[in-house]
Amino acid sequence: MTLSGSAVTGCSSTPIVQPLRPAGIGAAAPATAATAATGGTTLPQFLGITNLFRGGFGLIRLARDRITARLGSRFPGLEPRPPLKLLTDPANMSEDAPPSVQAAAKIKAEQDAGAQKAKAAAYLATVGCGCYEGVAEALAENLKDCNEEVRYATVKALRDLGVRSCSCCGGNSCCTVEVHRELMRLAWELDYHGCYVERSQRVRRLARLALETCCEPFAGSTEDTIPEEGPGPDAGQVIGGEAAAPAPAGGEATADSGAPPTTAWRQTRQSPQPLGQRSRPSGTVMPVTATRLGQRGPAEQAHSDRGEHSEWGERSHTGPGPILALVNGEPIRASDLAPDYGTPTKAAPGVGLGERASFRPERLTEAIDRRLLAQAARESLPLEVRSRIEWQILSEAEDRGAGGDLQDRPRRLEVALGREWLRRQIDSETRPVAASAGLDYSPASEVACLERLRSRATILVQPDSRYP
Repeated sequence: MTLSGSAVTGCSSTPIVQPLRPAGIGAAAPATAATAATGGTTLPQFLGITNLFRGGFGLIRLARDRITARLGSRFPGLEPRPPLKLLTDPANMSEDAPPSVQAAAKIKAEQDAGAQKAKAAAYLATVGCGCYEGVAEALAENLKDCNEEVRYATVKALRDLGVRSCSCCGGNSCCTVEVHRELMRLAWELDYHGCYVERSQRVRRLARLALETCCEPFAGSTEDTIPEEGPGPDAGQVIGGEAAAPAPAGGEATADSGAPPTTAWRQTRQSPQPLGQRSRPSGTVMPVTATRLGQRGPAEQAHSDRGEHSEWGERSHTGPGPILALVNGEPIRASDLAPDYGTPTKAAPGVGLGERASFRPERLTEAIDRRLLAQAARESLPLEVRSRIEWQILSEAEDRGAGGDLQDRPRRLEVALGREWLRRQIDSETRPVAASAGLDYSPASEVACLERLRSRATILVQPDSRYP
């Protein structure tokens, strides 16, 4: 007995699948791929378990929302909150988003793009600025980026580009005016609090290394003609713009006249004298030591012998004061020794003038060193750096609101300029030694810089000048 597929009925019957008609390979392939993509029906889906759980959880969520909505008037904290979005979600950058959310989204997007910018800077270093346009501008813009990783990668790219052959000071070098200005800012610029504008130490150091191969570009001159350099000073020309009083016979100044010997104030650039030496009327060179400067001169001895001890200590000093020394033609007066630097106060009766003035050699040497450093700073530091330091000193004096601070501003300016120049000079000269030792600079270099300035300068010290 033969039963057909339609004769058997019931819940437990299994339908008989008719054999498919054979098809070509091209027609069977899409059907096989579609079957694999759908994956078929799973057993929980076939039994309805998935829909049961989905509906059950849906009912639970619905009941929770209804209950919390009812209790929201009494317990607001029970109401559900919207889910948190990613900071980079496009909805956070829309105009409807709060300002703080928009700012956070933009900053997060900029920070996330830092790695891409750093990679681009490394690639631009391999291309150079000799052929393609916009490379130097892009690198200069990267130097202003708030991301430290971007600035470091850009400075490193400029450094690698500069040490390459035929790239220094031209060729493929990207040292434009803007790039050089940004490198100087990252390497040296300070804010109003005396801190570096660039907080990253590795970026500052690499920027200084990049400046060694990045020549300062010529920005162009606005003048039609270049001014000719004037003639040098004649031999025997008086320095400081003040003519010395004619010396008496014998070449020595009298005690009452108070005028310095004429020969001691003549220009001697033909034979520069280092600090610690002074000219004598006879033409000999005698070391200026603390002992000799602290000794009493003829005028001091005369006042001391007459018992005039209180006049020097009590007298108010209103004028600029006598000239104590000349540093490359610039006079150092008694008023240049500020109270901070050791101006004497009222002396006790019975104390000799020489004992009260025994501090003068150290203070005078300090003033000479300060003037030498300030002169070197005015010659080498950029104008914007000098202007910023001067504005900072003036602002500090005005904030204190004291007249003495305003009067002491020139001396404070000299100190600030000298420190800035000395810091740059030390860092430039001791970079290889400091890199191997892990230090910023060697302390011995400060003394070496001062000694070099002294040896190149023309310093004249008044032999018998009487401090007020």
